[in-house]
Amino acid sequence: MFHLMMNTFNGNRFVVCVLIWIFLFLHVVSSEKGPCNSYFNGCCPGTKWDWDENNCAECEPGYFWINCTKICPYPTFGKSCAQTCSCTNTSCDFANGCKNGK
Repeated sequence: MFHLMMNTFNGNRFVVCVLIWIFLFLHVVSSEKGPCNSYFNGCCPGTKWDWDENNCAECEPGYFWINCTKICPYPTFGKSCAQTCSCTNTSCDFANGCKNGK
């Protein structure tokens, strides 16, 4: 009798665990917010909330940081500030690079 009760208890515990995992999975999948919960609407650094699309979107070229609030520091520019200007600070645009095209 005790063995039967323990099997039923373990079976119920397993079902409860499975239901909890399903709930958590569906909550994450159905959430419209991003994966970084400690930031506004769950948008990770390097992204910002797009009100039209109702989700997190990558920063525009020339911007980075939390909610895309900082511009690329000289001499960097472009998407994720991954490119480098070969011109002076005054000629380098943080989004597009050297204004004279060099």
